[in-house]
Amino acid sequence: MRDCWYHFVDTETSSLSPFAKNYKGEILELAIYSVHGKTGEEVDRVWRVKPEHIETAHPRSLEVNGYTEEGWSKAVPFFLIREEVAEILSEGVLVGHSLAFDLRFIRFELQRAGWDGKLSHLHICTRQMVVEHTDFEKTSLDYCRSVLPLTAPGRAHSALKDAKDCAALFFLLASEEGLSADSDSDS
Repeated sequence: MRDCWYHFVDTETSSLSPFAKNYKGEILELAIYSVHGKTGEEVDRVWRVKPEHIETAHPRSLEVNGYTEEGWSKAVPFFLIREEVAEILSEGVLVGHSLAFDLRFIRFELQRAGWDGKLSHLHICTRQMVVEHTDFEKTSLDYCRSVLPLTAPGRAHSALKDAKDCAALFFLLASEEGLSADSDSDS
């Protein structure tokens, strides 16, 4: 593994897109589980985010994410975490299961909160790794949980559990493919 941080990112959102016509999505929960490639040091961060426009949420998304007013009573507005999120994700390797989905929401929320910087350009999508390195009939994280030992505690579709299961999937597939060799190669 590289001598840098691998940031396993997961978002739980109020719909499938921040730009949809009928259901404009927002981040409801964001987790960043960071693992250093050389030292193995781990840091996890999770935020419940107060939605600005819950009225535009898709009801099914709220059900899947377990959103309740009571459960989000201590949620924070995204602008209060924007600097910390941006600082973490501006360096290292960003990893996620369907990473483009998560990054679309994160960029949208960062820009809406007034941030105009750049996130790290190093990206790995574990869903793509599943396509390329397994013969699984499905590629969802739920399916991967059903056939592999991904056992982070918590409820599926909670951001931190999903981020930790994504990390377990990444390290399992990387070790299977020899990607965890002690080298600093870019491949």
